[in-house]
Amino acid sequence: MTALYDQVARFSERIKQPVFGIIDLTRGGATAQDARRTVVSRVAKAHRGIVFMGAPLAARVGISLGYKAYVMMNRAGALPHAFVDTEAEARAWIQQHR
Repeated sequence: MTALYDQVARFSERIKQPVFGIIDLTRGGATAQDARRTVVSRVAKAHRGIVFMGAPLAARVGISLGYKAYVMMNRAGALPHAFVDTEAEARAWIQQHR
């Protein structure tokens, strides 16, 4: 996860703007704790918004609660995010928020 976010950060710096991310959870299972920490601590630095695709209800609840706690504890600005079922919906959401 860290290597992925390093690449996203370098890309964002190169184009001189934050990027949107799509996280595909359609085949997801349990996520390692260090991976969750990496996502929470680094996603807002290079992202302008993020879309979670195919997340089951339990994942949606967990992500929403974890994100709200992070924003409150770190006094961070809220990053636009959404939960969708398909890639087409994810791309449409990004297009609306550009």
